Amino acid sequence: MGAMVNATHGEVKLGVDSGFCAGVSLGYHRGCSLTDVTGLGVFLMVMGRKRRFFYVFAGALWLIAVAFGLEGLARYWHRNTMVYRETIEQVERAMAWDMEVYRATAADAPRPPASIEAAYPDLEVFDATRESGYGDLAERWKCLILLCDLKGGIERQWAPPGPPLMVRMAEKAASVGRIEDLLPEMEAEDAQAAIDSAVEMKRALGYANELNIGGHSRQYMLPELDNEMFHFVFHPYGADKRRPERVAVLVLLSRFKMMCCEYRPNYYQRNWYPRFKESESWTNSHGFRDEEVVLPKPEGVYRIVCIGGSTTVGGPRNDLTYPNMLEQKLRAYFDTNAIEVVNCGVDGLSVTGAWRRFDDYLALEPDLVVHYNFVNDASFVMCEALKQRLAGAPLRREANRYLTGSFFLSRHCRPVWQLFMPRKEDYRAAIDRELLWAMRDMVRYARKAGSEMAFASFAFAKVEQLPRWEREWFRRQLHFAPTIYASYADYALATEAFNECCRDLCASAGLPYLPVAEELDGGVTIYTDLSHMHIEGIDRKAEIMFEHLRDYITGVWEGRGAKQLRGSNAAACHP
Repeated sequence: MGAMVNATHGEVKLGVDSGFCAGVSLGYHRGCSLTDVTGLGVFLMVMGRKRRFFYVFAGALWLIAVAFGLEGLARYWHRNTMVYRETIEQVERAMAWDMEVYRATAADAPRPPASIEAAYPDLEVFDATRESGYGDLAERWKCLILLCDLKGGIERQWAPPGPPLMVRMAEKAASVGRIEDLLPEMEAEDAQAAIDSAVEMKRALGYANELNIGGHSRQYMLPELDNEMFHFVFHPYGADKRRPERVAVLVLLSRFKMMCCEYRPNYYQRNWYPRFKESESWTNSHGFRDEEVVLPKPEGVYRIVCIGGSTTVGGPRNDLTYPNMLEQKLRAYFDTNAIEVVNCGVDGLSVTGAWRRFDDYLALEPDLVVHYNFVNDASFVMCEALKQRLAGAPLRREANRYLTGSFFLSRHCRPVWQLFMPRKEDYRAAIDRELLWAMRDMVRYARKAGSEMAFASFAFAKVEQLPRWEREWFRRQLHFAPTIYASYADYALATEAFNECCRDLCASAGLPYLPVAEELDGGVTIYTDLSHMHIEGIDRKAEIMFEHLRDYITGVWEGRGAKQLRGSNAAACHP
């Protein structure tokens, strides 16, 4: 029995368990004594409660089993590479088309100065050279050549006469016995892993991907050498290609003067971009991936500077980047070479990184600065938005901790998933707090220098418009690692929030807004990964910017009192 309150009348009554009543009724009809009747009622009451507990417990176990089953299936689907075989074939065809364009346009493409191209190592030349000629190679390539055993022990070295940083590196190498002793602790472990991987690949295939970053080549910052960046190339070699006897370690100055912020001037590199089977990249005397820029700016020239990260600087060759394609389109439309578009992008550059380097951009005397970037800030913005979402909500924080790693919830139960993840307004608040101040500052600095800013929305694949296999392919491209687990849909939501902030900033400040994200659609034939593009995508991005800049440039030119931009042939830096 238990006390029950009647909420309407405020009475307290005795409630009788249904099992107890059934036991009393059964005993009464069978002529049992009062003691037996009461005992039977209590027994059945207890058994009824146990039965209910059993049903609840069994139901909970089934729910847990179903949840684990669904999660297991979702993870199996994610790991099963066969589920998007058709998409992989499309990717391979797009990469093959990239190479067709790359090779077909090579004859008419601009070339780097012969002196900087010759300074980049050629491993076929290295393999064909005797040890007695390594000193000449070190001098020609301006690199330190270390001959090591397969465990990284330094046996011999050949040092270049300059530059001074390489001389200091050679002195340091001469004072240690192993490659790992040249590097900080974490980088030392990574270097040995790169050597082991290169040796294994050489044994298996007869070649290794030595010169390609992301292959068996690394960028390391050395605090003892003024925090400068160095490029380490790990090249196993021997008389038998499949049985390397030693590892040659070529140490060069990195093309990064400052990691993810600034390139070294007059630097050449081949096959840097793993998104393309072949590529070339070189910088001018200002450290930008473009032709030389004439300063002071010639009279009558309209100069655009494009800033951003790898999605600005990227392309298999300097002329196959979006700034160079934009320049070609504007020159063709206006029938002039008096328009210049300078590629000032740097791999890994963030919005605040561009803000820190803004004086370098203004030094080029631009009339217009075009900003296109977000992916390098996405991880940080998403983490900051989640911190604010969970602040002051301990239960939500604990639920987020356990539930947001679920593949099933992130892909198939978005309403449940979104309860524990930031909303668009959370991303907007984080962008306003962490990025917009830098963007507003750049607008102010540009106008103070007599220039103007334009912001482009950042493109991403609208996966809901794509076939099932392509959607899954893009979901697997979310490789950046925030301190939280995030799905592609979360990245897309954060990017939409950034684009809205750009559009609002342009509207309030009277700036040109370039709707790249709104007008660029496509899947794996456009994108090589989360944000980078095949040549077709790069060209479409340039086309969208061209369509939204041509009238603006005409208006600015006419506003300056010039008779006509079309047909002008003022001296320009880009032939």
